[in-house]
Amino acid sequence: MLIMQAMQSPPYQQWNTPPPSRRNKGPNVLLIVFGVLGSVGAVCCGGGSLFLWRSGVGDTVACSNYMASGEYKKAIPACRSVVEKMPAVSAAHNNLAWCLALDGQGPEAVQEAKKAVEIAPRPTYYDTLAMALAISGRGKEALDIETTYVMVNGEVANDAQKVTLGMVYYSVGRTQDARAQWEQVKKGTDETSQELAQSFETKYP
Repeated sequence: MLIMQAMQSPPYQQWNTPPPSRRNKGPNVLLIVFGVLGSVGAVCCGGGSLFLWRSGVGDTVACSNYMASGEYKKAIPACRSVVEKMPAVSAAHNNLAWCLALDGQGPEAVQEAKKAVEIAPRPTYYDTLAMALAISGRGKEALDIETTYVMVNGEVANDAQKVTLGMVYYSVGRTQDARAQWEQVKKGTDETSQELAQSFETKYP
């Protein structure tokens, strides 16, 4: 993933290429820091630790670390703090949306994911929106998003997006297709996606 997109999936889509995979769904600290420097560069020289505190780097790191370890509920406060401090950064909204969705907070996850795609309409952010919609029981909308903005020639780009596609299929009653996506992920090399696929298979039999 390019630095400008690495913040994703969950899915790890992550900031959501996924996910740490995503989102690499885990957030990309460099992107957030660059965003901060770009917006408050005039006060960066001489601030030292004060600048770091105000820019939310600590929260960004916490958000990223919790996401990387699959502790999405614990990541929410830090990710939310990043959004509050940097509301114009699309990856911040995307990461918060991903964590909220995986914590079962679908409606708010949808709101945050929509903000992310409004700021930067990237496939990885639309993937997070699809996950949020699927978790919210809005399967048809989720499938429309996934097929229109994420899939290319009927395929998704990576294992993190396969996790999302599986959830989208499950939300519209295509249980076998959902399991097929998650089984593919489990045979891959993306450990974060593998763990999430395994947890989904257990939670959504």
